[in-house]
Order: sequence, then structure tokens, then C-alpha cells
Amino acid sequence: MTIAILVIVWSLALAMVMRGRLKGAPIDAGAMADPMVVEEPEPFHCASETDAAPPHANGRRRAEPTQSDCEDWQSGNISSSTSYRQSHISPGYAEYYEKTYAEGYYAIQWEQVEKPLVRTILAGLAQRGAAHSLDFACGTGRILQLHGEVFDDVVGTDISAEMLAVARLRCPEARIVEADLTTTGVSGHVAGRQVCTAFRFFLNAEPALRADVLEVLRRCLVEGGHLVANFHCNPASPAGTFYRIRNRLSGRTINNLMSIGEAEALLRTHGFTIQAVHRYGLWPRFGWRFNRMNELLLTPAETLGRQAPVLMRFAQSFIIVARRD
Repeated sequence: MTIAILVIVWSLALAMVMRGRLKGAPIDAGAMADPMVVEEPEPFHCASETDAAPPHANGRRRAEPTQSDCEDWQSGNISSSTSYRQSHISPGYAEYYEKTYAEGYYAIQWEQVEKPLVRTILAGLAQRGAAHSLDFACGTGRILQLHGEVFDDVVGTDISAEMLAVARLRCPEARIVEADLTTTGVSGHVAGRQVCTAFRFFLNAEPALRADVLEVLRRCLVEGGHLVANFHCNPASPAGTFYRIRNRLSGRTINNLMSIGEAEALLRTHGFTIQAVHRYGLWPRFGWRFNRMNELLLTPAETLGRQAPVLMRFAQSFIIVARRD
């Protein structure tokens, strides 16, 4: 309870700072994509709803997930003997996932913050010559749809047939491949990619799966191609602080956390050079009961973070753009 109060106090303090300075103006996508640049990217060298609760919502009548978005892969509904591969393939999960981004905090963050940022990053890569892309673990096609806006040859892969059925409707021009690339290998449509994206995957995947996926994505990419990956629970954020303390008090990992330094080290280990880091998600999630507050303050908080970059150290999420060596 004390930890929760501290997180709320932080958020109220942030809201008070914003009051009078910001009026909720839309975030400029170009400003959002101004990253902590590690290295200047090199040019590409081209190679030939309703309110009905979904089954996973345990009776709640909102789209917010019942589990944390950074729950440990060994916690909750996934047994310790099961890989994170199996986490999204149960019946009804596609509908549940779609509802998660239809209303509430995640919908607001996606529309107002994450989508403009990802769109700008991908467009920048396309301007430097990328035309062939892959969205790994594409799910229902949320990120894949943005690929289709800027790239000529777009492929999405996932192991969930139910999720891919939604992706096919959302992204009719994309090639959809139902496969586990860590077992099928790299061939055909998934080879020769200049850009690969992987969103909401690496944080919760077990270490062995992270390594397998990074190796296969490296093989999917041409030399000099780029991986764009997001990580959604920075331990320095208010939520991350809460989760760190809760993990320590419980004596086990309830929630996964990954800092920018840890994510960069993971990518470097598998043959990637970090190009840029984009932080976002300054306003913390309180749950669907506070949706109105989220609607009013999420965008102003993000704008304030762009004006005072030191605050973005406390943002919950970040995207890393890395080049395949």
C-alpha cells in the first residue's frame, strides 16, 4: 500500500508541474522521434468493440489486462515448464488482445504516443532505402499495419493462428506466415529483410528464447539491416520501482524488468550495434477506473518530457534501433 501511495504521489506531482505549462496539445511526431542517439545510422545497402468482458478478463468489463504487462513468464497462467511461446495462443486471446488496445490506458498511449513514434522511426528507415520488412510475433497486426504504410514488401510472422486471422484482415497487403522461426529456420519470404520489428516480446520471453529469437532475426536481416525493438518496463519508472520492491519483498520475480543498459547489452551480445534509443510512457498506468485522468494527462506528460528530457529517465517504455553488424 505504501509503495502504491508513493507512485500516486509521484504522478500527482507530475500533474501539478504540467498544470499551467501545457494544455494537452498534440505531441509533435518529429520531436518524439528525437532520440538519445548512440550512433548515426548508415545508409541501407539493399539486397536482391463492445464492453463484454473477454474470456481472459475474469469478469471485468474493461479492456485493461488483468495481469501486468511485464509479468514474469513463469508467473500467472504460464507454468514454469512452459515457454513464453505458449503465452498468446489460448482460445479467445486474440479478442482479448484487441480489446486491450481498443480502450483504456494502452489505447490512449498507442494512439497518442506510441503509434506516431513508431511511424516516424519506420518512415526514417524507409527514407534511407529500406523496402523489405518483417514484423516478428506480429500478433493481430498493430505494428505490421505501420510497416504497410512505408515499406514495399512486408511480412508478418506469429505462431498463433487466431491472432494472424485478425492480422490478415487488418493488413491485406502483407504476407502472413504462421511459423515459429526458431524451429523452421530462415528461408523464403522472411529472408533478406532490411528492417525487423519485435514489440512486447523480449521483456517477458525467457532468456533462452530471447537468444534464439535474436539469432534468427539476425539471420533474417541483411548486413546493415535494422532491428527495431521495444521494451516496456524500465525499472527506473514509477511502475518499475513498484515492481522492483514487490519482487524483492516476495522473494521471486513477479514482474520482469529491463533497463536500457541491459537491453543494449542483450542486443550487442547477439551481433547488433545500438543506433538510437527512444524513451516514452512518462505517465504511469493506474487502470481503467482512471481512464479520464489518463486521457487528460498522458499526452501533456509526454510533451513535458520532451521539453525537460531529464524526466524521460523515468519513462516506462523505450524503443531501441540497432543495426545488424
